[in-house]
Amino acid sequence: VDDGALSVIGPDGDTPSDHSLQSPGPGIVLPANARMIFDHAYAFDAGYDGGVVEYSTNNGSTWLDAGGLMDAGLMYDSVLIAGSGNPLENRVAFTQFSSFGYQKTRLNLASLAGQTVRFRFRVGTDSIIGGNGWFIDNVNVYTCPVAAGAPVINPGPVPQSAISGGSATFTVTATGDPTLRYQWLRNGVPIAGATASSLTLTNVHQSDYAYYSVIVSNNAGSATSDGAVLFVGFTGAPLIT
Repeated sequence: VDDGALSVIGPDGDTPSDHSLQSPGPGIVLPANARMIFDHAYAFDAGYDGGVVEYSTNNGSTWLDAGGLMDAGLMYDSVLIAGSGNPLENRVAFTQFSSFGYQKTRLNLASLAGQTVRFRFRVGTDSIIGGNGWFIDNVNVYTCPVAAGAPVINPGPVPQSAISGGSATFTVTATGDPTLRYQWLRNGVPIAGATASSLTLTNVHQSDYAYYSVIVSNNAGSATSDGAVLFVGFTGAPLIT
């Protein structure tokens, strides 16, 4: 039962802080087609405090954001505001006033197969208002069998950059038999009409800053790519000559 009695709590105080819960070193060797799922609930000072999931393939020397690996359940919901003193400012995170109870988030770890990986849940806060924090429970790593002919993605979409008002294209390469079908996602939510092997976004703006992934499926199964982030920059100010 997800009642918080045995969960791990990431505090959300009213001073700048950086707390994390890390899996022990040197990590676990991930098998093929691995997944990780966890239950969590949170209540943050929205936009100013928040939590992220990170992973390391070098025993904690460096950490990478795992948002691009999330493929089901609750996804990151907003960008942490810059200038507040939060060590995680400018990053996409879990940062709303409420998750409305315990929710599940799943990560697709297939791209990390064979590597020794550690994970951490990290909370960053600013110096103003606090909240109830982040409650994490039932973290589980498991594998899914792959049926003959099921889609295999290689490679998946890669991060893109565009200026405001410009365009960006994500592509995926996959194999499988019978015929493949495609469905692109934005932060885990299907994009209407985006059912080709590439996704082109036009007239992009800051609101398009998100993770984009794709589900490739056929009658034998399905595969979900890692998410690739779209960075959107501002055009330069006009020059008077």
